[in-house]
Amino acid sequence: PVNDPLDPARRYLRAIDIETGDIRWEIEQVGPMEQTLTAGNYSGVLATSTNLVFYGESSGGFAAVDAATGRTLWHFEAGAIWKASPITYRVNNRQYVAIAAGANILSFALPVE
Repeated sequence: PVNDPLDPARRYLRAIDIETGDIRWEIEQVGPMEQTLTAGNYSGVLATSTNLVFYGESSGGFAAVDAATGRTLWHFEAGAIWKASPITYRVNNRQYVAIAAGANILSFALPVE
């Protein structure tokens, strides 16, 4: 890719209306642009039935946003390179979300509804 200092590349997490193709909301991702396959951010996005969207930020944070508005609801600064997409699982009727960060697996309990 060409680096143009007058028009730098940008990355966004976007919610797109499936029926119209319109962008409903977007969140610009900060952090260095990935230059090689070994330095990339490999986090995907996880949407839940409770209208939460989880994703690993390019800067090393892990965040949850409201699926309808994109408003950040929670953020954890891991300072790590993401190695996989977030997953969700349930133990004893409690929901968790986990993600591979660097050499670690981080797991967080969601609030009880």
